[in-house]
Amino acid sequence: MSVTPLTEESSNLALKPPSSKPRWARVDTLPYLLLGPSILLIILIDLYPFLTAVVYSLQNGSLLAPGTFVGLQNYLSTFTDPEFQYSVVFSAIFAAFSVVGSYLLGLGLALLLIQNFPLRGLFRVLLIIPWILSSIVTIVSWRWMIQDQHGTINVLLGWFHLGPIFFLSSTKWAVVSVIVIKIWRSFPFILHASGLLWLDCPCILLPGWMWKEHVYSFCSREME
Repeated sequence: MSVTPLTEESSNLALKPPSSKPRWARVDTLPYLLLGPSILLIILIDLYPFLTAVVYSLQNGSLLAPGTFVGLQNYLSTFTDPEFQYSVVFSAIFAAFSVVGSYLLGLGLALLLIQNFPLRGLFRVLLIIPWILSSIVTIVSWRWMIQDQHGTINVLLGWFHLGPIFFLSSTKWAVVSVIVIKIWRSFPFILHASGLLWLDCPCILLPGWMWKEHVYSFCSREME
């Protein structure tokens, strides 16, 4: 059996002795030099303010007049404060209901919009409007609708001899209002991301063994 001879270059590489430089000298420093400015910027913007805030939290002073070291007294006072405890409970309720409500409404509408019915394209566009509106427009519009006396919702309830509901004056109704507004603001994103991007494909109605073949044919037709 014949053996293919090595080329001259390959022979030189094979016979080249290992480098005598120390291991740290053989490290490529270019990636570290390129990452250096970004790491320094992160330290200045994120790490330094964070450490400064930790130091101030252990003192009884302020940003204008630093005080003496008090340890964890500020944290104990904060955790036992009723307003802080209420804020934690409200944040948990707001996050849970907002996320669950947005997902349920978005997925439900996505499953509805994959069905064939008249004006389906128009409803797709209309349901994305809450997502593309600016936050200021959304807040002003909802505040106008849920005013205690002359809001649109209370005016409509008055036609049926109901209400008024004090959405902004009552603590419970204020919590319900901000959760509803957050769901109204967020569900179009869930509708678009988890619904219109992949639920619109008719292959979801097929059995598993036909999935791959139909996805290929469906995508081929869409690209033509």
